[in-house]
Amino acid sequence: MGLPLALITMDPAMYFAGINDNNDWAQWTDVCKALIALAQAAGCPVLVVDHYGKDEDRGLIGSAAKEAAAHFVLGSGGERESRNNRELVVRKMKDGPAYVCVDFDLDTYDVTLSKKETQEDGTGVIEQQTHTTLVIKWGQEVRPLDGSGRDRESGDRLSDLQRTALIKLITLINTEGAEIPSVEGAPAGMRGVHIERWFQRLSRGRVLGERGQSEANFKKLLTALQARHQIEVNEPWVWVPIDPKGAA
Repeated sequence: MGLPLALITMDPAMYFAGINDNNDWAQWTDVCKALIALAQAAGCPVLVVDHYGKDEDRGLIGSAAKEAAAHFVLGSGGERESRNNRELVVRKMKDGPAYVCVDFDLDTYDVTLSKKETQEDGTGVIEQQTHTTLVIKWGQEVRPLDGSGRDRESGDRLSDLQRTALIKLITLINTEGAEIPSVEGAPAGMRGVHIERWFQRLSRGRVLGERGQSEANFKKLLTALQARHQIEVNEPWVWVPIDPKGAA
């Protein structure tokens, strides 16, 4: 039809990722890099469908690399079993606001399509078929997401965990950091460390909680600090921006 690509969707992530361990940081980092390269080559966003576990606040199932590398993470909220009072939630947006949402309702809509059918004698017949689909009625504004825990994360103060994690990150950069290659999008001369190294340091000190909780807590930590522009992430690197926003 000669129209430019506007969006590529893939559903679900595990079906095409080609990995053998959903919790493997390195494997998911490679997948995410390939998806970002695809988006750049196609000139449009690539939307990948994935799933949360039973506790949505713990992030996506599997490795934290998924949310760390993504440029945006969207979710659903509101009355999910209803067609009304739904929410599209922005959990993460690179260089933009996070933990905001827009309301929407779903309405049914009948679409008439023309379909060519081949009869037994080989002749073709055009038949009109009616299909019922859904259309979205968007709300009029983007608003902060309800929920005291998320509101605190987007406020003016860092939590104890966020502050401790930042201090350890800065210490790592000062003692072990390396200059980030220019292709990674960091300012010239910026130093950083690999995200996995930061995760290892936080896990060793039990900063992220008891064993079994560290991966989920690290996902939330990454999302919150990125949303507040306290860190910048470009797999596999993490660094502290020159002018971080928000009070510590």
